[in-house]
Amino acid sequence: MAISNAENKQLKNSVSSLRDTLIKSQIDIEERIQYSVSSANDINKQLKFTVNSLRDELEMKDISNEERIQKAVAVSNSENKQLKDSVSSLRDTLLKSQIDVEERIQYSSSKSHDDIKQLKHTISSLRYRLEQKNTQRIGDLQKAEVLKLNEQKYLHKTIHILRKTLEEQHG
Repeated sequence: MAISNAENKQLKNSVSSLRDTLIKSQIDIEERIQYSVSSANDINKQLKFTVNSLRDELEMKDISNEERIQKAVAVSNSENKQLKDSVSSLRDTLLKSQIDVEERIQYSSSKSHDDIKQLKHTISSLRYRLEQKNTQRIGDLQKAEVLKLNEQKYLHKTIHILRKTLEEQHG
C-alpha cells in the first residue's frame, strides 16, 4: 500500500509537472503570437508614416512645380514645354512610388498572414503532441493499475493457500 501511495504521489507530481509545462508552452506561444502581431503593427505604422511623408513631399513638389510653371508661362513657351515634361516625369515617379508602397504593404500583410498561419500550425501540432503524450500517460497509468490489481489478486490467492495449509497442519 505504501508503494501504491508513493506511485500515486509520483504520478500526481508528473501530472502537475506536465500541466506546468503545458501552461508555460501556451504562454510562450501566446507571447510569440503577440510579438508577431505587434511587429506587423509596427511595420504598418512605419509604412503609413512613409506614405504620409511621401504625400507631403509630393504635395510640396507639386506646389513648387505650379509656381515654376506660372513663371515659365510668363517667360516663354519653350520653357513652358520643359516644365510640362518635368511635371509628367514627377507624375511617373509618384506613380512608381505609390506602386512600390502598395507592393510593400501587400508584402507585409502577406508575411504577417503567413506568420500567423505558421504559428497556428505550430500550436495545432503542439496540441496534438500533448494530446498524444496525455493519451500515452493514461494508457501507462491504466497498465500500472492492471498490474497492481493482478499482483493483489495473486497475493490474495497466496494468502488464501497459505491459510488453508496452516489450518490443515494445525487443525
